[in-house]
Amino acid sequence: MKTIIRISNRPADIPQDWPIHNAPRPLYGQKTWQGDFVHGIFYAAIDPADEYSPGFLHENERNDAYEIVYLTKEQATEQALEYYRVNFPKIFSKIDMSDKDHQRMVIEGWIRNRNQ
Repeated sequence: MKTIIRISNRPADIPQDWPIHNAPRPLYGQKTWQGDFVHGIFYAAIDPADEYSPGFLHENERNDAYEIVYLTKEQATEQALEYYRVNFPKIFSKIDMSDKDHQRMVIEGWIRNRNQ
């Protein structure tokens, strides 16, 4: 299942260990809702301890669901910098994180790469 990074707050009423899926068609889960368009407007959260969850996961994969990973801007920045440090050391050495444009480009580039 493809993963999409979102820099925003995770829904407060969904436990941290429940994966959240998004798709262009209705999904299965212990909690479902409609929200902002990402890959679609349909969302589902799955309780990993529930006996029905393996079936929900299978059906959501069949329905072209993506898993949504919510990060704070700080978490995204940290992961993006680590990605550039490991994979592109020459670029990493030139990143000026005190420059707001550099920050934005680093995070957006990392997210674009991750969300492909």
